[in-house]
Amino acid sequence: MLLELICTPVFWFIDFFIKLVPDGFLLPPWGVEFVNIISKGLAFFPSDVWTIAIGNIILWSGVYLVDSIAVFILRKIPFLGIE
Repeated sequence: MLLELICTPVFWFIDFFIKLVPDGFLLPPWGVEFVNIISKGLAFFPSDVWTIAIGNIILWSGVYLVDSIAVFILRKIPFLGIE
């Protein structure tokens, strides 16, 4: 219930931007294939589960990228001795 309270404004924000897309908008072929794959998954789980799962994957990918960049920069500083 608390998670729903937190995520509801996020879904409203996403829904607002989706409504800004014009009616005659066409997706590229890879976008159409992605929507077809996701629509099959939506038969088993609701859209909020997929949104949270994809967001979680993107979040941890970003954390890993930032960590890799930080380690790379810290290795370039000679007096820290990070190996």
